[in-house]
Amino acid sequence: MQKETVTFDKLPEAVGYLTEQVIELKRMVSELQPPASDKHVLVEIEDACRMEKPLNFDPFGHARFAHL
Repeated sequence: MQKETVTFDKLPEAVGYLTEQVIELKRMVSELQPPASDKHVLVEIEDACRMEKPLNFDPFGHARFAHL
């Protein structure tokens, strides 16, 4: 990579070059990202409460859940 002084006359070319580089970087990043999956689904609080029932409570009133 060269470090070059950009003058006012070269500004349009510099902006065009940087725009092309950003587009290329965005393309490369999108290729590296894993495909989106429907594995994670948002649920309402009421539904989450029905799914997560505490196993028991300790003497201090803290709930112990099955997944912990």
